[in-house]
Amino acid sequence: MKSALTYKIHSIDEISGIFAEKIQELQDSHPKIFLSKQNISDIKVAFVEAIANAIKHAKELESKKYVTGSIFLEGKTIGFDVIDHGKGFSIEEVPIPDLTEYKDSGRGIFMIKQLGDEVTYKSSKAKNVLCFKRHLIGDNGLDLIYELSEAIIHKTSLDEVYQIILDRALELFQVDRASILIYDDELKALKMAASRGINKDIKDKTKVRSGEGISGYVFKHGKALLIEDIESNKQGLEKKSHYKTGSFISAPMICSPLRIDEKPIGVINLTDRANGKKFSRADLQLLSTIANQAMACLYIKGLVDNATKMDALKNEMEQVRLIQNSYLPQKPPLIEGYDLSGRCEMAQSVGGDYYDYIFNNPYLYLVVADVSGHNTRSAITMVNFRSQLKAFTCLESDPAQILTHLNKSLYDDLDRFEQFVSCLLVKINIKNGQFTLSNSGHYPPLFYSNQFIQSDSGLVMGVKADETFTNINGQLKKGDGLVLFTDGAVESMNKSNKLFGIEKLKSLMIDQTKTKCLNIVNNMIDQVLNFRNQTKLLDDITIVSLKRL
Repeated sequence: MKSALTYKIHSIDEISGIFAEKIQELQDSHPKIFLSKQNISDIKVAFVEAIANAIKHAKELESKKYVTGSIFLEGKTIGFDVIDHGKGFSIEEVPIPDLTEYKDSGRGIFMIKQLGDEVTYKSSKAKNVLCFKRHLIGDNGLDLIYELSEAIIHKTSLDEVYQIILDRALELFQVDRASILIYDDELKALKMAASRGINKDIKDKTKVRSGEGISGYVFKHGKALLIEDIESNKQGLEKKSHYKTGSFISAPMICSPLRIDEKPIGVINLTDRANGKKFSRADLQLLSTIANQAMACLYIKGLVDNATKMDALKNEMEQVRLIQNSYLPQKPPLIEGYDLSGRCEMAQSVGGDYYDYIFNNPYLYLVVADVSGHNTRSAITMVNFRSQLKAFTCLESDPAQILTHLNKSLYDDLDRFEQFVSCLLVKINIKNGQFTLSNSGHYPPLFYSNQFIQSDSGLVMGVKADETFTNINGQLKKGDGLVLFTDGAVESMNKSNKLFGIEKLKSLMIDQTKTKCLNIVNNMIDQVLNFRNQTKLLDDITIVSLKRL
């Protein structure tokens, strides 16, 4: 059912206000629809460009005194239309502009098309209508991610896990056929591990070499694809005759790689939508997120299951340590105007420290977290936390909202296993240094400029399911920076039971404005390790540093 709110705009100054008003009305009347801040921001940019186009090129304010149209919600699609009475144009014939030069021609339409899943412009004698549509991932996608995490951990066989993934994907995307192909080292090819709507003979016979056809291409290059037409696909992928049309090769289709820490494992294919609708960019993004989450949980479960079969507890713990370490970043992103580095010195027993850099240009997220406990469950919880954090940063940009969603999602497991998670999440706008941080029971950051941020650390995750978190805003000026750390850095004790302490950590930041973050982080951790005087390391030590140059 379509809900549409009409608008009239009499001047450029009214555009933002009217957009915000109408979006709020839609959200209030449809509380179950999830509209992230990123979605709203993107749609607003497209809306402003469309109205500006009607005013500047169609002269709508001069001829009609206002620009009119509607902002609408139809199922899981949000969009708007803009009416004008100008000469009209063909949207397909608008050239791609030279973005290195600031010229009006084509820039606005190009931007609108980049931000929308469907953009049309229809001309008639009476009027012209530009229609913009964007498909929403929605809460169903998030529910599927949570459900997969829970189901995978508790299933005993790979076949059960693959069936769960396909069943949930078919339900969410409304497709008739789907398949999961896993690479077989002995066969040196992808083999169909699970399928829906595909003949058993075809399933058993299907073997796809790396780089062959669509599935082989996605597996080899690690790149998700949306194919609308097999015969004229842009990648020029060859349709292999031995696949048979009854398998997974019909179009339109979406195909996403299954991989762990950049290592390819297989692919998942979805095709033949029951409702006849085309797949969208949002569908591809959601399938990729689901694939990453499912494979991360599956991989950690498999390694831990193998570890538990070992006779020696020492070997088991070492396996889990390797798992845990494989999910930490190997190197920071290279960002012009910034220097950053991080390191985790892992305890002899299994710890639960985690840190990461998540770069969604122009925003850089820094995160440090600590999962309670020193066992295999801590490692599983850490990986689950990581996967869901990455999913939420794709759907939501506000740090407090991300932590609120994470706590709600993780609460049942944390409560069941008597665990908790502390976390500090910082979002930095790399263009101007403005930052927003939110804290769930973690140590606040330290600043090179010695500025002090007064903030409530909030509760750790796992205490209250409905806990909400707050944001603190600030500014990193050039030459300033911050240090994030876990409790192992400041609560480490020597043989005399003396704490290393925050003040000692602060002292290592003095007069270090010209020192590389890598050197600062290594020096801090080395100082903590030396302070312990060779005593057994019982807790992880994690430190992350960033500077604005």
